[in-house]
Amino acid sequence: MVLSTRYERLRKIFQVMACSKEQKVAFGTYTLVEEAKYWWENTRQYLEAKGQALIWENFKRVFLEKYFPEDVRNKKKMEFLEPISGN
Repeated sequence: MVLSTRYERLRKIFQVMACSKEQKVAFGTYTLVEEAKYWWENTRQYLEAKGQALIWENFKRVFLEKYFPEDVRNKKKMEFLEPISGN
């Protein structure tokens, strides 16, 4: 899955670079393109207006809610856990 591969690459970079929670957001969002970039610009302003910290945990939460909702995540988990038939 592209999203999990991308996240894993970012996680490794963050670990090697010893990034702070704020730096993770700056570096992670720098890689966003097109619609996701515009989405983040608006979401960042919204979070700041609500007084929420721009830290990795908050970014990851809103990003997953937008691009990989919980019902889709649960469906993927169930598909993964289903036994492979035909063998």
